[in-house]
Amino acid sequence: MERNAAKNGLVNLISAAMIFVAAFVVTGYARSLAGQAVSILLGLAALVAFVSWFQMRLEENERLEKLELDELVKSKGGSTLFEAKDNEVFPAARSREQFEKFFVPGFCVLLFLLEAGGAWLLWHWISKATGGIAPERAMPALALFAIFALLLFLFGRFSVTIARLENHRLLRPGAGFILLGA
Repeated sequence: MERNAAKNGLVNLISAAMIFVAAFVVTGYARSLAGQAVSILLGLAALVAFVSWFQMRLEENERLEKLELDELVKSKGGSTLFEAKDNEVFPAARSREQFEKFFVPGFCVLLFLLEAGGAWLLWHWISKATGGIAPERAMPALALFAIFALLLFLFGRFSVTIARLENHRLLRPGAGFILLGA
């Protein structure tokens, strides 16, 4: 039975986004610089998981389009309308190719800039930090971050294993970022 990698990608996206929001809230509550670093990393993980999931959906649409055309060719018995194999016949394939050709390299540059900006922001925040975490807020924040780490580890390890065993190349980036966030 073939698993749908897009479902795993969607689970990665939802888990990364939800834990990013929760970590951001806990960081604001505890005023933790380490929490801010984790929040930035989890925000980037959510972006990577979104682009990965979107590209998985494009490939799934392309696969379905080819299956549909193959069924039409079989049912029509050699009609000249369905024998053309030009790119004009496959709009989903063209959209995926355009996405991989233009958007993915642009997103990689954007991701680099966001990582560099996040590092600069953390450097800037550390230089202006005057106090530490309030003692009464440390224990609840630590407990919540431990729960986040456990959830991220479970989701990330599962996705990394599925990506490796079933050779899903587009599941690996989001799964790697989620596992790194753990």
